[in-house]
Amino acid sequence: MLKLRKNNLVYCIKMFAVFVILQLLSINANAKNGVVIKKLNKTSCYDIGEYIGVMGKGFGKTSPTKKLVLQAGAKRHVITQIKQWSDSEISAQLPTALKLGKSHSYILGIVEGARWVSNRDKRIVLCDTVKQITPVFKTPPPTPPTPHRTTLTANPNSTQPEESKPDVPVVSRLGPFQQRPAPVQTMNLNGLGAPPSVDLETNKNVAKSKAMEPNEVVVVTATLDEATALAQFVQQYNIRVKRRSNYRSLQLVVTVLHIPGEYTTADVVQQLRESAPELWVDFNHRYKLLDADSRSTLDSKNWVYDMLGWTEVHRDCQPRRKLGIIDTGIAQIALIEQKNIKHKSLLSQGVKPAKMNHGTAVASLLLGSAQRNIPGLLPNATVYSAGIFRERAENQVDTTAELIIAALNWMVEEQVTVINLSFGGPHNLAVEIAIGRVLEKGIVVVSAAGIDEQDEPLYPAAQEGVIAVRAIDAGGKPFSKKIQGDYIDFSAPGVDLWLLNEKGDGRYLSGSSFAAPIVLASYALLNNNVSTNDSLKNTVRDLGESGKDKHFGWGLILVHDLCR
Repeated sequence: MLKLRKNNLVYCIKMFAVFVILQLLSINANAKNGVVIKKLNKTSCYDIGEYIGVMGKGFGKTSPTKKLVLQAGAKRHVITQIKQWSDSEISAQLPTALKLGKSHSYILGIVEGARWVSNRDKRIVLCDTVKQITPVFKTPPPTPPTPHRTTLTANPNSTQPEESKPDVPVVSRLGPFQQRPAPVQTMNLNGLGAPPSVDLETNKNVAKSKAMEPNEVVVVTATLDEATALAQFVQQYNIRVKRRSNYRSLQLVVTVLHIPGEYTTADVVQQLRESAPELWVDFNHRYKLLDADSRSTLDSKNWVYDMLGWTEVHRDCQPRRKLGIIDTGIAQIALIEQKNIKHKSLLSQGVKPAKMNHGTAVASLLLGSAQRNIPGLLPNATVYSAGIFRERAENQVDTTAELIIAALNWMVEEQVTVINLSFGGPHNLAVEIAIGRVLEKGIVVVSAAGIDEQDEPLYPAAQEGVIAVRAIDAGGKPFSKKIQGDYIDFSAPGVDLWLLNEKGDGRYLSGSSFAAPIVLASYALLNNNVSTNDSLKNTVRDLGESGKDKHFGWGLILVHDLCR
């Protein structure tokens, strides 16, 4: 037994010696390849969030396969926050997201693909007290350079003139090896109160899905003074104001920040929230229309009106409510009565508007077209149409959180009393507070229900206070079984509806995009009555479980007694 243990000990010593020799050979081989780390900017320990300066030779140019890494045992951590990479210098930031242990020692090196290409004799040690420095927003650069003054450009989507356009300095990026001084005070923002918390994983998922404008962050404040304080705060980090709009009808100021390439948008959103928990900040999310073409096998093109109990009496009703549609815009065709439509495009100059098929279909459902055998729900209504959808590359049609807020502000200006939103997208704090302001004014907001790729409900339909509508077919069956939840309020026909496109041709369409306007019209028939769910839920036909359920809400809207 003793001899066996002795043999094992000798074997372990030999294997360790082989390992050391291989390491030395690896170092020499990589040195011959010319990738050599000579020294670091510090000989003492590093704090999380601190800058690492790496000096040497043969680093080459940065590439997707070439990475700076920390390694302890078999565990390898990639440093993604690279501020500078040249042939002789690399500046990087120890990321807060990595779970690095304090007092631990790590080998620092360069890998290309899975192959280690630099020497392995340089180590960094994390300090005993890990400060978890926020990498962007806690402190400014040591000495601000002389500012280059530039004038902000007013947001063309704003329906109010810009009250003030403060100059914002553009500050150069941090040098590769500068250390950050003690933290400075954060922004003093309290006009809107604290927003609801958003999980960090939600930010990451949105960033992966790319359902947002690249390098843009939307921030909502209560006043221009708060917006100016925000601009002064972020300018320390080379983040500038791209657009600013003072929406007086909503009593909100919307600032769009441009995020430079040295930061990720998700990190900036998260760090702004941490630096100022009372700040309403989010991505500039993208939203899509909720419609689809279809081929009907039904005998009647106008089965919808029979199903709802919608008769000439309701079409002759003179609703005193102004109907708002935030959509693609409505085509100016004689087939739809144009005198009943007030249109405003909120797209910036140079942005390609989306085709008006969707908005025209919604308008034909509401106003009708005798020439195309579409009776219309409310031919005598006045419709306010805000065009906010654009066409991007590869026929991508969408809009943004910023444009939605601009449209909502215009709707309030025009004293619209019922608003239809036939689109959906991610939960957005900026849109949430804007819709909240609309609801506070007693304006009804109706939205089409939908789901994302993870089968999660889309917004704004899922927002508290918004009337969420799902589509059903002529037999009362759901258009999509996956669209369900406690947030669903009503069901309405939305499958195989005969409607107009922008050329004036009739076509069959499906989707909750067209179920929502039916509920909008039902609210309009209430005229001066109180516009709450209680006003309509007693007129519905229950389609599922008794009372409100997650599949059909309160049930199918019926309008027998609504024209008063």
